[in-house]
Amino acid sequence: MQPEFVHIDLTDAKLKWLPPCKRIYGPKEVELFKKSIAIDRISGALSLICEKISLTDVPPGVLDDRQVEFENAYHPGVALSNHKKTPKTHPNSAVLPNKEAQEFDFNKLSEPVKVVLRLLKRLDALIAETPPFKGPRRYGNMACRDLHDKLNSRIDNWIRKELGKWYLKDDYASNNYGGTSYNFETELKYYFLGSFGSRERLDFGTGHELSFLAFIASLLMCDILPRNETTGVEYLVMFSKYYDLVRKLIQTYTLEPAGSHGVWGLDDHFHLIYILGAFQMVDFLSLEKGEKSMKALNYRMGLTPASVLNTRILKQNRTRNLYYNAIAFIKRVKFGPFNEHSPLLFDVCTSKTWEKIAKGMLKMYYGEVLSKFPVVQHFYFGHVLFPWVDRKTGQPLPETSPEDEEPTDVDMQSNKYDISSNDISGPFDKAGSATNYRSGPEVAMDSLYGKREKELEKLHTEREITSFTGKRDGGELPTSLSMWPTNTPKNRNDLNSNV
Repeated sequence: MQPEFVHIDLTDAKLKWLPPCKRIYGPKEVELFKKSIAIDRISGALSLICEKISLTDVPPGVLDDRQVEFENAYHPGVALSNHKKTPKTHPNSAVLPNKEAQEFDFNKLSEPVKVVLRLLKRLDALIAETPPFKGPRRYGNMACRDLHDKLNSRIDNWIRKELGKWYLKDDYASNNYGGTSYNFETELKYYFLGSFGSRERLDFGTGHELSFLAFIASLLMCDILPRNETTGVEYLVMFSKYYDLVRKLIQTYTLEPAGSHGVWGLDDHFHLIYILGAFQMVDFLSLEKGEKSMKALNYRMGLTPASVLNTRILKQNRTRNLYYNAIAFIKRVKFGPFNEHSPLLFDVCTSKTWEKIAKGMLKMYYGEVLSKFPVVQHFYFGHVLFPWVDRKTGQPLPETSPEDEEPTDVDMQSNKYDISSNDISGPFDKAGSATNYRSGPEVAMDSLYGKREKELEKLHTEREITSFTGKRDGGELPTSLSMWPTNTPKNRNDLNSNV
């Protein structure tokens, strides 16, 4: 059963639009979040999208094959923007010919979907305007902060221009609190801005994916994206263009994985993409009923989950299915045996069916993303779209502050989710279910983030007070020998002579 999905009338003058704010400061608020209207709306949007995209291909020419082409990958985790080598075409490459790649007509998309694509295209143009700084860097490229500053300064105008006709009407009366006028864009823009990584931490992760899902959910709730008319192909086009764009961000500015568990995690940056790709391969309605589907078997034409590990089949399907697309990106940025750098994905692909993977990835999303403090602490709550309100009572949930939180037990272990379970509902739907949200590795990562933030702040301060000359073109400062153990000369005198 899909969670109830609300309709919001943008012309209702009684709606109290307010800027989203932070509500989650620790595990206590995570428990409250699981009881909120906000998580129901996220779950409802995800269920709707999964139903629409089942047994549907990404149209030819939509996904950028260059972003996931792993045949000529030259180095993992290095920004590709300055790489001048022209990739060679592999004889067995599944890159579609230009004629076939252009078969999909974007003009046939509905106007709301075109609006989403135009917003993404505007940000893509900003990336071109904001090249990464030259020179070595340990974490992310500081030019990404300039990109976020530009995006923040322009987003209001973008949304008004692209979406204004849906909410800026003559009979529309926006609220006025404390002399400040708020409306739909006040809440909506936060979720768009949060979809492209962190300006402060220079990273990207599942929390940013969640923000884009919330952005799409907002358009659905307000009927800008008509839920009964928007097709599975259109959902796949929007998410495909989003993933192309964020991969470009990650590779251009060398964004760190946000909260990655390394080889013990599913993926360094993504989770939602695996849900979408898995549901492309199954019959959603039959899956809900626990029945076998001949439609799914005919659609898959013998493609099993283990086929993603076959190089030839992976090439053939990486631009038509998001699951294959995600695996191809991993092979592009990571070297070595797949079972060593991605053991969890390897185990899933070799031991589960598509139906079990779809249900398991969805359940894991509730357990490892929506129920994890390090992720959802960055999700903010407004008053209309994603309110901090109890879904049963309709009353505001308790508000706390960082000072109200008790110290976290370092030894708490996170729950593990069996992806072979038949239950596709989230663990928050079960009374009495218990989840520990701060495992030992997560606490250790928090400590690492703290140290990293201090070094980033130091670099940022030095950059602001220092003017550059020579070939560095405003690049980042060289730092101590200890900060660049793999890139600096062995002789300190050589280091000083190079500055």
